[in-house]
Amino acid sequence: MFGLLGIFFGVLGFFTFGLIFIPLGLLCTVISFASKNGFLLGIVSFIMNVVAIAVSPSIWLLIAGLIGGNIETAPTRIKMTVEQPLHPIKSIDKKFYAVNFQAP
Repeated sequence: MFGLLGIFFGVLGFFTFGLIFIPLGLLCTVISFASKNGFLLGIVSFIMNVVAIAVSPSIWLLIAGLIGGNIETAPTRIKMTVEQPLHPIKSIDKKFYAVNFQAP
């Protein structure tokens, strides 16, 4: 019973919001492994949920956020210079300036 629910939640994790359905599928998989008559469905459910983790963009973003949050980047110094107007438009009072950004 729980193996079928795990497969169902794994399929929902493919096509809908994986952050909700994949943990439910994994929970049903664990319960299915604990029961004696649902072991084979538990294996299929586990495979479905692992594949759902691999193809779910919301899980990708969660994993990237957890990994990327710990990476520190070195500060870069950017030099900005503003030059004289390139060619002003006579009908409009605004002028265009050339802005150059130079990274070391």
